[in-house]
Amino acid sequence: MASHVSSQDYDCFWFNFNDGSPDTVTSLALPLTLFDSIIPQQTIKVVATNGERLDFERSKLINCQPGYLESQVAITFRDDDLHIISNPYAFEGVEVERDGSKVIITSTSEEEITYCLRGTSTDGAVKIYSDSPFTLVLDNLTLTSTESAAINIQSKKKATVSLIGSSSLTDSSVYDTPEDEDEKGTFFSEGKLVFTGDGSLTIKGNKKHALASDKTVEITSGEITINGVVADANGVQTNDGMTMSGGVLRLLIDTDQSKGIKTKATMTMTGGEIYGTLSGNAVVVDNDPSYCTLIKAQDFEMSGGYIQATHSGKAGKGISVDGDATWTGGTVDITTTGSGDVYQDANGDYDSYSATCITVDGNLTMTAGTFTLKSTGSAGKCIKVDTDATFGDNTTGPTITASTTGGQLQVSNSSWGGGGGNWPGWGPGGGGSDTDYANPKVIKGVGNLTVNNGDFTLSASQDGGEGLESKSTLTINGGEIRIKTYDDAINAASAIVINGGKIYAYATGNDAIDSNGTMTINGGLIIAVGTTSPEGGIDCDNNTFKITGGTMVAIGGANSSVTSSVTTQRVVAYSTSVTKGTPLTITDSNQQPILSFTSPQSFNGSAAMLITSPSFQASASYSIYSGGTLSGADEWECISLGGAYTPGSLKKTFTISQMVTTVR
Repeated sequence: MASHVSSQDYDCFWFNFNDGSPDTVTSLALPLTLFDSIIPQQTIKVVATNGERLDFERSKLINCQPGYLESQVAITFRDDDLHIISNPYAFEGVEVERDGSKVIITSTSEEEITYCLRGTSTDGAVKIYSDSPFTLVLDNLTLTSTESAAINIQSKKKATVSLIGSSSLTDSSVYDTPEDEDEKGTFFSEGKLVFTGDGSLTIKGNKKHALASDKTVEITSGEITINGVVADANGVQTNDGMTMSGGVLRLLIDTDQSKGIKTKATMTMTGGEIYGTLSGNAVVVDNDPSYCTLIKAQDFEMSGGYIQATHSGKAGKGISVDGDATWTGGTVDITTTGSGDVYQDANGDYDSYSATCITVDGNLTMTAGTFTLKSTGSAGKCIKVDTDATFGDNTTGPTITASTTGGQLQVSNSSWGGGGGNWPGWGPGGGGSDTDYANPKVIKGVGNLTVNNGDFTLSASQDGGEGLESKSTLTINGGEIRIKTYDDAINAASAIVINGGKIYAYATGNDAIDSNGTMTINGGLIIAVGTTSPEGGIDCDNNTFKITGGTMVAIGGANSSVTSSVTTQRVVAYSTSVTKGTPLTITDSNQQPILSFTSPQSFNGSAAMLITSPSFQASASYSIYSGGTLSGADEWECISLGGAYTPGSLKKTFTISQMVTTVR
């Protein structure tokens, strides 16, 4: 047979045979360079020089003809299970066999083989064993398995998945998995998965995860849609991390506790787009809430790309990080609308859980990036950090627009029997002398919180809502911060230190800036507008209040007293009535404006004001005017510096006689 074939015309023999039907075709290629012999007995024996051998019954042979080698193993699925297989590596360590409607690929080759899967089967699946890395092409493939994963890669080698056209995979609701193997989802791999190509892939998980790897998943291009998973399963599950540098990933998650992406290592995003629509609820398991989350990772790093998600489930999470999270770029847009709830922990104490756009158990660093975050459910939070949080550096900072519109969540009440007691037959509600609430927060840090740079627009409209909070020390070195809240706009447990930046803090129902410890202002431009007495612009609970620089106007029903003994820049404490929209302007003895302030709300009777400026000099005289016209000033929010002033009505003239001068 070989004597009639010229190696200049052809490079292989193709053996075409079937398993009983002419429509079931398997084609195997024997390269001429490996040809040894063909023994045409009842059982035909095909022998290659490398020792590979194929035996098959003569009755199954359709034909044997010379031809050309192809560059890939091709498998075409058909809904009648009459799959078509073309294998040019049959004599080089690659075996492709049928097991019912399932196709099993086994490769001992040292080459990086390409396998191309096409066609449609409502009862089909692929299992791959490979000793070497390989490429898997999904070319308009539609596979629905009835007993297993749709694609099950039992190889720890890297699989590069190239997407062509539109493909979809669906697993069975029941798996028949061998005891010595594992299959964790519709598309499962023991090794690394790298997605490329410009096609699309839709994956549905009926039994376990949709896409799972015991190593890593990397998406460089293409579009992948996770169209739902069962409860407590995940859209994408990896053990060793996940990387996204391009492409599009869409996650549709509507089951309780489920995660869109879950990795036990680092999630890294340098490009690409992630879109999430989630509605699964949090569930209390063994006295601990388990959340439905868009991205759940040990650590998180983002330098580019786009994340957009909406989450309507109870206590839904956007991005949840067990360790540290770092942003050096990218865009994040997350909205949560689910309410919070109350549960009992293992000690019988009542605690709460609520929705959060970004939560980090370790340290958070945001030196760049654009963030639009919104939480509308009770006790919702935009950013929550359990350790230290740092925003910006010396040159760059994030742009954060974040808001909460949900109210407080009542957690416990003294009438229920105390912190570890039981509710007396009814749920949260009612008054009490010792009521504990979970409050909405825009940005909350349990550890130290530092702002070095950035642009912040924060708002919280309901009772208990605070803007920027640290349970330790809050330091502001730079950036532009605009906050409007019902409760404290800025709050810290230990200390607040302001060294620079521009700050507009406006609280409609409490203090604008509130430190439960000390307050230090060394620089910056600060506007602090609190509500009426007993609240005010700045409150530090009679602890040390030190001013050494900066420009500040603080107004409200009351302000804490500045500590004169440690203050080095002159301060004016002024009490007056204030009308919303009417500027108060301070001029020097030459009627040159030092600063002009226009309050966003009226204070009838007597409002307490603290005013400081580097321009204030000892023994110098100044005037305070209401109204008038200011031009050419440096304006920011409701304060203006410098410019030319045409005086309005004179309210007061005073001389600075002390480090803190009181003007009435």
